[in-house]
Amino acid sequence: MKKLIKDITRRFLYVLPTQFSRQLLPLFSRIIGADEAQKIALTRFVSKLMLNYDKIARRLVKRGKVMYINKMQWSGSYFNIAILNNLLSLVIYSLYLGYVPIIQINEDAECNFSWWWFFKQPLEQYTKDLKIRASKTMKKVQVSYSPGWLFSQTGEWHDQWHFIYHTFVKLNDTTQKYVDSENTALGDLDNVLGVLVRGTDYTSTKPKGHPIQPELNDVLMKAREVLENNQYRAIYVATEDETYFNAFALEFGTEKVLSNERVYYDKKYIPGTLIGSIHFDRENDNYQKSLEYLSSMILLSRCSSLVAGNCGGTCFALLYAREPFRICNIFNKGLY
Repeated sequence: MKKLIKDITRRFLYVLPTQFSRQLLPLFSRIIGADEAQKIALTRFVSKLMLNYDKIARRLVKRGKVMYINKMQWSGSYFNIAILNNLLSLVIYSLYLGYVPIIQINEDAECNFSWWWFFKQPLEQYTKDLKIRASKTMKKVQVSYSPGWLFSQTGEWHDQWHFIYHTFVKLNDTTQKYVDSENTALGDLDNVLGVLVRGTDYTSTKPKGHPIQPELNDVLMKAREVLENNQYRAIYVATEDETYFNAFALEFGTEKVLSNERVYYDKKYIPGTLIGSIHFDRENDNYQKSLEYLSSMILLSRCSSLVAGNCGGTCFALLYAREPFRICNIFNKGLY
């Protein structure tokens, strides 16, 4: 009987209009669990948002109810994709509740990641004439709606998060100019094989529940296989480990292997620690590390094909890519 009630609840939640879903979500959470109820409700909401985003955004701005997001699940002084996905899920939850989201993470801490470092506000294009009539602060730091570990460029989950990235991840002018300048220096990436390979803390700490990373030789062999069967003018290597980059340069030639301007972490890395603890002697180091990382992932997303171990950067490349990769090989070796 309990199973039947849960099944009926799930089906009902899938078709319930948003305004009723919001009101009944506490009840549904008690029946099928808060995480599952949230995921179903937000998945259903995003499917509607994809069809009517402009109309919904304008309606919310007109109502003038604002949700300030000033806390997140992850703490950190520099930018990473886990933080980005966490904040985007809170943006979606704010919209679901009927509020215009405004992100105010670490705005008083100059050395810690803030949204304004790189991005415009999620609804900035609509909020020029916003008149705030009511406001509240987001109490949650996490909701059960995230892209997880993606292995494919297709499917509802990919399509929803691809929409979210292209709708709400808008670079500010300074960041856009920086990335475009790096792209210009590298040349057109339309005929370039993008490779992402992680080392340092990922392979040292083996974080539980995260994808197992491929061995360097496995990535080199797969890149060689792709290159032998397709013509690319170059390989763009996104990695924090200079020994990995040098291995690609040795294998394929320095003139054919590209990277963005960045610092590498392997020479300073202490096994068992996290690379966030590594600092370089330069002004605004956390900002610079974050900018280099974000730029590297954006450039990776602009390549025509992808070979990668699965990690946050791979998720970003899949979701931020303007067009599907012609060849997309993501290693699936299970989880740590």
